[in-house]
Amino acid sequence: MTAPVELDTNLDATLRAPNTFVVADLETVKIEHRELSMDLSSTGLLTYDPRSIRSVSARAAGWIEKLHVKYRYQPVRQGQPLMELYSRELVTEQENFLFLSRQGSADPGMLASAERRLSLLGFTEQQIADLRASGKVQRAVTYYSPAAGHLHENDGAGTKAPDAAMTSSSSSDQGLSLREGAYVEKGQTLFTIYGTHTVLALLNVHPTDGQDRIAVGQRVSVSIDGSIGMPMEGTVDLVEPIYREGTSVVSVRVYLANPSDSLRIGSRITATIHLTQRRVLAVPASAVVSTGLHHYVFVKANGGFRSRPVIAGVRSGEWIELRSGLSEQDAIARNAHLLIDSESFLKITTP
Repeated sequence: MTAPVELDTNLDATLRAPNTFVVADLETVKIEHRELSMDLSSTGLLTYDPRSIRSVSARAAGWIEKLHVKYRYQPVRQGQPLMELYSRELVTEQENFLFLSRQGSADPGMLASAERRLSLLGFTEQQIADLRASGKVQRAVTYYSPAAGHLHENDGAGTKAPDAAMTSSSSSDQGLSLREGAYVEKGQTLFTIYGTHTVLALLNVHPTDGQDRIAVGQRVSVSIDGSIGMPMEGTVDLVEPIYREGTSVVSVRVYLANPSDSLRIGSRITATIHLTQRRVLAVPASAVVSTGLHHYVFVKANGGFRSRPVIAGVRSGEWIELRSGLSEQDAIARNAHLLIDSESFLKITTP
């Protein structure tokens, strides 16, 4: 009869899965209180400034006699002609205005009302002045762009900001659906102008990155991915909690000046949010191992080191904040990466 085999309990540490317990003699450190400058890194993209969106609508029902723009997403200047519209209502109001203008004894209030009606129908001050000076009715009234930016057409499905692929694609396959001779209804939105003299940097911050410390007014440095220029400076304008793909994140809005239109909509960006300095519990960054979703330290125990999950906060230089998972009595390996067998560690720590 074979005798039962007894395992040596001293082999326990040797038989453990790698990196849950590691026999080693390394320098240790303890968590300590430190004043850290909380610079938080984030990524995002550039999009249109919603404050710079302007609509162009038909102020009267009529027919488009001429289009001065040809393609969707083409750049336009402020004051650039967009189209010429023939409308019997526009002609009638011009005739009324000229009739009152020619009557020297006409009531000034009636003339002012006629001029105000022309303005409400889309006439500019210069067009009204030209009408008064020439004394001739314009058959087709020119509509001008109210702002500089990119032209987007309202196709009946609502307006949607064009993305980078749209604005950079060949204009030959992005023609307008509006045609010369087309009839438009009064109040119909024909174009939307997306201004580009300011752009919006949308940054995404995840819960573990210290989103609770972001506040309006904090300074932000923004760099375009792949660019070698100096970072642009802005400030946090809005902190908006959102729920995306099952995860709660914070969207941070930063407005950037773009007077030369050099910033391209849709560009990927990297940003540093300069948070206020705070006194926190921290350890050297070299003592913390990150698997992407989780953070670990190696705590000194029984002649070796045992891995322990922790909740990390913001990193500042060579230090990283630890929010939970470690007490001030625990000693941890200063250089945690020396204890890692990467393949086996990931197999153990990844859910």
